Amino acid sequence: MKTRLYKLLLKHFSGPFVVTFFLAMFVLMMQFLWKYIADLAGKGLEASVVAELLFYATAHLVPMALPLAVLLSSIMAFGGLAENNELIAFKTAGFSLLRLLLPLSVLVLIFSFGSFYFMNKILPQANLKFGALFWDIKTKKPVFEISENVFYNGIEGYSIRVAKKDNNSSNLYDILIYDHTEMSENLIVMRAERGFIQMNEGSNIMTFTLFNGYRYEEMRNTRTAHMTNPHSRLKFSKYMMEFDMSSFNLDRSDIQLFRGNYKMMNMKELTQSIDSVLKEYDKLPDMTRQSTYPYMYILRDSSLTKYKPRPIKLKNDNMILNFDASQRTAIMARATSSARTVYHIVLGPSNLEQMYLGSKIGYEVEYHRKIVISFVILLLFMIGAPMGAIIRKGGLGMPTVVSIILFISFYIISIIGEKLAKETIVAPAFGMWLPVMILLPCAIFLVHKANTDSRLFKVENLRIRFLEKFFSSREINE
Repeated sequence: MKTRLYKLLLKHFSGPFVVTFFLAMFVLMMQFLWKYIADLAGKGLEASVVAELLFYATAHLVPMALPLAVLLSSIMAFGGLAENNELIAFKTAGFSLLRLLLPLSVLVLIFSFGSFYFMNKILPQANLKFGALFWDIKTKKPVFEISENVFYNGIEGYSIRVAKKDNNSSNLYDILIYDHTEMSENLIVMRAERGFIQMNEGSNIMTFTLFNGYRYEEMRNTRTAHMTNPHSRLKFSKYMMEFDMSSFNLDRSDIQLFRGNYKMMNMKELTQSIDSVLKEYDKLPDMTRQSTYPYMYILRDSSLTKYKPRPIKLKNDNMILNFDASQRTAIMARATSSARTVYHIVLGPSNLEQMYLGSKIGYEVEYHRKIVISFVILLLFMIGAPMGAIIRKGGLGMPTVVSIILFISFYIISIIGEKLAKETIVAPAFGMWLPVMILLPCAIFLVHKANTDSRLFKVENLRIRFLEKFFSSREINE
């Protein structure tokens, strides 16, 4: 009996979980493409490169899709059981809600440990490769594409304009080329009736063949720059130009150059980075003290000197007015220069302090994020299962609405906590664990309500109380 019951629960949960997980991944992937489509379009990327980029991007989306899938599938599973009165039958047979949650809790606990392993081991490597590949794609030049009556400046040192192009072949007509590879001015101009472009196989050289045209070159003479300069004109029936197109290729960067980002580190590397930052942070006071020491004038204790100093009577409370007018300017200039120098000396360590503090907070935020997501998966299940039993609705209607509202609430709370942590308003640990501190009482409350078969609120009672207050207030006013 117990085994069959657990199999039934796993069946009700696993089906919606698989569907909702891949549905959430699809929606998040569409959001990713919509956000970065401008960086991918027009680059002439191969299908394998795009597939590799999307594969690494899916790893980044798993920590968001998995909690949402657990929440939605738990609401659907227990909502369907409650809607079909199966929960009542289980409770009549002696199975309480807590006992029904046990087998699925074990499964969700496995998901939580798997999520922790994924975020600590697999996700940093995926983020590292994604960051390196996405940077290479962003810095890659757009594919070579010439439009009619528009100057193309994609090839460094040249501006090319064609009046007409044949889409069925590589023929171009009425070609105008400005060559300014040697100087900033357009001293070399070529014009041809027609031509065509051909890529040499096995190399990055593109050959541009021109027919029936002229090549104009202005002869610049620096000694007669104010005068009219001579120029040469060359008529040709066929002229060939070669362009290096290696800059249009996708050059792969070394992924080790991107390893310093906190999103690309595991917990061990994050701990080491935090220790390194703290060591550099502790060096700043000594560094500041040593840099400003030459500008600090410390008066000696007169009681330790052999000869007692002669007492000085000041005529004015303002120290500068006790000096002659001829000395005041020099004293003020020296003091201003020393103060400005000390200010700039202190400003450097102060900026370093802010930089080290920001890096430390970023590392700590990412360190706690890897643990928090695992707890949140379990908490969302403990919220979704009793919520489904309370609303007593299965399918994709009401459970989807409720799960989206709950997940958006969790997401907003997590963003607020992370923002407060990065702005040093709260500690990073407190900011990242803020969703858990809020969701845990909610989960306990919902489990208690569902286990005791009590509703969150009764709409009928609310209506009656509202009408009683409404009519009582009217009687008082009358």
